[in-house]
Amino acid sequence: MAKIKKDAIKLDETLVELKFWLKGYREPIIIYTTATQSCDFVDFVYQNRAVVKTKSDKEKFEKKFYIFDDYKRKETVLISLDDIKAMSIPFFIDEGEEYNFKILETK
Repeated sequence: MAKIKKDAIKLDETLVELKFWLKGYREPIIIYTTATQSCDFVDFVYQNRAVVKTKSDKEKFEKKFYIFDDYKRKETVLISLDDIKAMSIPFFIDEGEEYNFKILETK
């Protein structure tokens, strides 16, 4: 979608909006978290075992749930992958001197 210079953005400080449509809910669940956590979630969804670093990461990976920090509402949100009907997740791909900004959308 867009190329962004690495020095123009800090992934640990930039908030992005994640949208999840869950089974049994009409309205989406919106989570405001860091771009880093959003990128980690995309790796998690695509079962990139490189993101499994600790025992708790391994448990999340095996039981198919992810814990987000919502910085706007100041709360922690647990999402089960089995409950997701659709989602819209912005993320960044490291391409050397710049990031490639993309959005993962599933239905």
